[in-house]
Amino acid sequence: DDLQAEIEEECSRYGPVEETQMFEVTDGSCPSEEAVRIFVKFRQREVMYKALVELNGRAFGGRAVCASVYDHVRYKALDLRPSPADPPMPRVIMLRNMVGPGDVDDELELEIKDECTKYGDVVEVKIREVAAKTVTPEEA
Repeated sequence: DDLQAEIEEECSRYGPVEETQMFEVTDGSCPSEEAVRIFVKFRQREVMYKALVELNGRAFGGRAVCASVYDHVRYKALDLRPSPADPPMPRVIMLRNMVGPGDVDDELELEIKDECTKYGDVVEVKIREVAAKTVTPEEA
């Protein structure tokens, strides 16, 4: 109850909260970091999107919050269990503007992996340099 009240208070900073639901998956069918599912229904869609952007990735209780939009029909039916249709918890980040065009070298991948390993295990680093496209006056 304390957690639910804390969630309602925190989320009401973005706008009116209509209701909250908490659901815990106890059968071991999902990883522990996905077992507690907290649903917040806002009165206004714009408020929901603002909270989504602000809360996603935010630290809470030593964990990084993973916020996503939930299917309204499933929510209304109280179908709160994980489903294959649920988006997976993100595990990939995109880093932009780290180096300038043409500055990608053989050491960059290792440097990025070393830096990111400070925050946890890194499975893989992929670097793709996209060639600059010349825009003609007709395309501008």
